[in-house]
Amino acid sequence: MSFLSSLFNSSITPVQYCFPFFFFDENRFKQQIGKFGLSYRLTIDEKNKIFNPLLVFNHSDFSLQIDYFTYLMFDLYGNLIIWNTEEDLINISKINFTDGMVNKIDFTIKLKNFPIGKSQLDTDYTLSNFVSYVRKSDIKYELDYYEKFSIVIIDGVNIDIIPFDWFNKIGGDYGYIWPATAQLDLKSFELTGKGIWMSDFKIQLHNPF
Repeated sequence: MSFLSSLFNSSITPVQYCFPFFFFDENRFKQQIGKFGLSYRLTIDEKNKIFNPLLVFNHSDFSLQIDYFTYLMFDLYGNLIIWNTEEDLINISKINFTDGMVNKIDFTIKLKNFPIGKSQLDTDYTLSNFVSYVRKSDIKYELDYYEKFSIVIIDGVNIDIIPFDWFNKIGGDYGYIWPATAQLDLKSFELTGKGIWMSDFKIQLHNPF
């Protein structure tokens, strides 16, 4: 079974990385990008003892610098998806490698345009079961302090925005502790997540589509 075939046959969405957190399992990442003819370079600033930006490249005409708090994964079609989030925004780059050609598309999805729940995007960015945590300004709770994280699921033109009640209501300390990477079981709709300086977790979601 080929690498892409195994992705299509899996009920679990692709592995996500948040640089530099959850980046290593280094061997797994190296094998994954190698299947697409890519390599990476990761160095440490000897003075500050922190990672320099991650460089992903091929051996001809493509290189990309990935900075801190940037998320990345290979989707079911073999595209490299890179994104970061701001309140009400998801900034995405989708990079496709076909027949030795590199095509990069940048776009931003503005969540203020969408209510909580199910909606449809105006543009089909061919994102397949993309899952991420994004702070949404119109999430409200009857609490003195709470976070505003939502779980955003995008599949084609379908978008579902779900308030992340579990984390919001425990009063996480954004900037120090927050959910980062997500994998969704498309059969059971159980979300498995990793967070920055917090324990791994599993949350049961409703079926959004």
